Amino acid sequence: MHRRWSPRNVTAAILAFVFPAGYAYVYLDLYLWFGMTPFVVLVVLALASGVWWIIEATWEHRHRQDLRAFAKVHGWEYVEWTSEYRLRFRSFPFNQGTDRQDVNVLRGTFHGRECVSYSRQFDLSSNDTNAIQSFDITLVELPVKLPTVDIVPEGAFDRLARSLGGGDIEFESAEFNQSWRVKSNNSRYAHALLHPRMLHRLNRDDARGYNIRFEERAVMMWTAEREGTDTLARRLGVLTALAKLVPPHLEREYLELELEEEREAAALLEAQRVAELNAPLWARTPGALTGGYAKAREVRGVADEPELTGPSWATTPGALTSRKYTGLDQHSDRRDA
Repeated sequence: MHRRWSPRNVTAAILAFVFPAGYAYVYLDLYLWFGMTPFVVLVVLALASGVWWIIEATWEHRHRQDLRAFAKVHGWEYVEWTSEYRLRFRSFPFNQGTDRQDVNVLRGTFHGRECVSYSRQFDLSSNDTNAIQSFDITLVELPVKLPTVDIVPEGAFDRLARSLGGGDIEFESAEFNQSWRVKSNNSRYAHALLHPRMLHRLNRDDARGYNIRFEERAVMMWTAEREGTDTLARRLGVLTALAKLVPPHLEREYLELELEEEREAAALLEAQRVAELNAPLWARTPGALTGGYAKAREVRGVADEPELTGPSWATTPGALTSRKYTGLDQHSDRRDA
């Protein structure tokens, strides 16, 4: 898995080492034994990390400017940060790390389809390392929720197989099998989705090298390499073509399943609402059961009962457990009764 170290964290770590080491090197007169070469190396290392940090920050600034300019020219929308997609997808890489953020979000319409491009960033820090992982995501919206199918380049399959899950599926196209590996938990569905025309489209050069996935209501590309606006048309061209090649019978099938799930959920909510309406008042009143016997009786609308009659040991609460009455007292009360 590709990991990109944060220039800020790397520079901070190097400086935290260089300054104490340089001070000790001079203070202990180690230069008299080893010369100034090690000290110069430390200084050059610190300067190089600082330059890397500056270059990285400059590239990020120019990248944001390019996105804003693209959005202005093509009538798209650009936002620096959003939480809209944070919980939408559950597969790798969306389920990785902590402090997950979706930044540099660019969205609009391409070939009649709603499209989004953004960067998913998260922290992969451990006890002894600080690492920021970043993936560039490009997706095209679908009209129906589909099961997950991953289409991964052959060379990247071994690295991602454990993260993606599902079984490896073979297809009739030898050219496709040599270039791609497909992961899905449903082989029948994967073969129905990736029909010969879809395989032919994936075998074209503009689709090669990207990790492609159908998940939920989207078909997407995701890559650990940075992507700029210069390749956005290529990526969207591939994804919109794949979206249009989804078989209509699959869309109808999963749309019906989705509608059925919605009907079942609505029926369950209605049943719960009716059950609550038909429940007795004391069951629907908060605190009725915890507010005491008198409160519960009041809520239930129970009329006051006549005063209890009988021996004192029978009408006094707690008489039998308080040891106040002896057997003689009980017999005495019985005779009096």
